[in-house]
Amino acid sequence: MHISPVLWQFLIKWLHASALFPAEASTIAPAVDALYFFLSRIFTYGPSVVGWYNWYAIEIGADGRRESLVAGAGYMGPPMEELVEIGYSVVPEARGRGFATEIVQGLVTHALAVDSVQTVIAHTLASNATSQGVLKRAGFLAAGPGSEPGVLRFERSRG
Repeated sequence: MHISPVLWQFLIKWLHASALFPAEASTIAPAVDALYFFLSRIFTYGPSVVGWYNWYAIEIGADGRRESLVAGAGYMGPPMEELVEIGYSVVPEARGRGFATEIVQGLVTHALAVDSVQTVIAHTLASNATSQGVLKRAGFLAAGPGSEPGVLRFERSRG
């Protein structure tokens, strides 16, 4: 996919103006890379991939107003061969408040509502007991070693 420099400038200005990302170049670069990645997937595979990548969790205050970004989470892509993989990360200031568990449960509910998805998987470090607890609370079972040394695989199947 090729996006013209004019369109990139528009998108970057929009990101700054929308207050989704700060204006510092060191922090906008990853956002631009992510935007490029997601747009390339949509342009390559069409609208069927929308919703199968990243989501952001925003804390809502007692007054109903958006307060702050608390997490990023999502799928590693659309379902393939009856399974989909999830990932999540909660900002340090929001950890220990149940956001990860809520996010993982929401991702699982969404994925298993799709008839073709039979299994949801997740990987976490063997040393990350907190993340393992999140997955277990969301109904995942340990399924052996993960994709890399020191990583564990967890699965939650339909039913």
